[in-house]
Amino acid sequence: QRQRERSDPLVAQGVVSRREYDEAVANAESARAALNAAKAALQKAQLDLDYTSVRAPISGLTSRETRSEGSLVNAGEDSALLTRISQTDQLYVQFAMPVNEAALVRSAAQEQKTAQVIVQTPEGRDVPQPARLEFVDTLVDPQSGTVQARATLPNAEAGLLPGQFMRARITGIT
Repeated sequence: QRQRERSDPLVAQGVVSRREYDEAVANAESARAALNAAKAALQKAQLDLDYTSVRAPISGLTSRETRSEGSLVNAGEDSALLTRISQTDQLYVQFAMPVNEAALVRSAAQEQKTAQVIVQTPEGRDVPQPARLEFVDTLVDPQSGTVQARATLPNAEAGLLPGQFMRARITGIT
């Protein structure tokens, strides 16, 4: 670029030949193109580097890794799962209840009565904070005569794990 800038006034004065001036211009433009190509390569390398870091959109406990560090994983592969993350700050408690009790729960919900779900660990101890009944299904399982329900249980200390078997009982409804 400096050589071209020096050649500008000299070509006007006739001191430098037109061929030397054209050469200086071509060299400057070639250098500018090489600089832009290097910047593009740097951006691509940064993007590739960013894709090597996997960030989870949620926090929680991770399971055992299914791919070891350094493995090549392509998007869309069936085996692209790296690990499972279980959110533990709040858990869903899914349980079944007899169809006649489900009708009672639904009618109490329409009357704005609040039903709480007391969750009991396999050891027989009640979880200190009750769960909030969130959903009672409308479909009856024909084989068992039960209706599925779901409650939300706060789990700030992460003392309970997803998939753990518990007992649940509904209180607040007669």
